[in-house]
Amino acid sequence: MIYDERIIADPSAENTSTLEFYRHAVGYLLHVLKRDPYLSSSLLATAGERALNFWSLSPQDRQQSKVADAAMDLHVLGTIGKAVFRCGGIDNPQLRKELIRLVETEYGLLANYYLFYVAGTLGAAGYGVQFVSEEPKKGARTPDLLASKADRRAFVEATVKEPVRAIHSTEQLGHVIRDVFEEKRRKFMDVRFTPGLIAFDATPIANRAGQSDLAPGVRLQERLLESDAAGQLYPVP
Repeated sequence: MIYDERIIADPSAENTSTLEFYRHAVGYLLHVLKRDPYLSSSLLATAGERALNFWSLSPQDRQQSKVADAAMDLHVLGTIGKAVFRCGGIDNPQLRKELIRLVETEYGLLANYYLFYVAGTLGAAGYGVQFVSEEPKKGARTPDLLASKADRRAFVEATVKEPVRAIHSTEQLGHVIRDVFEEKRRKFMDVRFTPGLIAFDATPIANRAGQSDLAPGVRLQERLLESDAAGQLYPVP
């Protein structure tokens, strides 16, 4: 597919021309993958070709029973393509390594998809995003990303709750957040990686808490928000 970088570079296109945006993002991803000797034959490349082939069909020629799955594939692959585009391709060795992990490891699609989602979201918000290279030293810990805009910058660790299990109460959520914080804060103990931010996906908390037969239980406390030049933040004790 011939992709148009102007469409991928336009943050509004994701919401105003969603199908076209993700088609072009997958087209860009496939273009990048095909240039890589290893990734060109990966499951990721095969899935990209399959998704583009499906959505290149006219609506009447698309098998309706496959539309939902094809839409999910396009969204997932397009999100990865958007991130790779925002990060300038796979010249960054760490970005390439994360793509390989995405297709080779047991939890790759879960954990690394969220990493690419965070990278693409930051990039679309105007941040310069770099994947931070892992250090070869045994036991060394590094965060995932460096995000910068003007004179502001932060190191970001993107993580998901594994294995996925539904959260039913605020107490359970508190335990999960505590465990994640205790584990991931070590990524920022080196002064080179400050300030730091942990981006954490606790799915499926939202849909479980929103069902009519469950008490909402989990909600943001607006009265605790504090405002500063960076926006509204929850203070960290």
